[in-house]
Amino acid sequence: MMDTKSSSIRLAAFDTLDSAYIAMGMLESNGIECSLLNGIISSVYPLDWASPVVVVKSDQAEQARRLMTEGGMEKYLI
Repeated sequence: MMDTKSSSIRLAAFDTLDSAYIAMGMLESNGIECSLLNGIISSVYPLDWASPVVVVKSDQAEQARRLMTEGGMEKYLI
């Protein structure tokens, strides 16, 4: 889990919780610390305003964006 004292940014918003978890697994396996916003509410209420959002440390954002793009997940980037 990410240290909440670090500066963080919203990296990507997903249409499904499963997609968010897949992206998080890929990021974490590449050394990127990340966390999930709206995980519970998006599983109960699949609404646009409650999309699952992956958050990363700001100093890892560039690498995370590159990994998301290389993994074919660029459409989810915020």
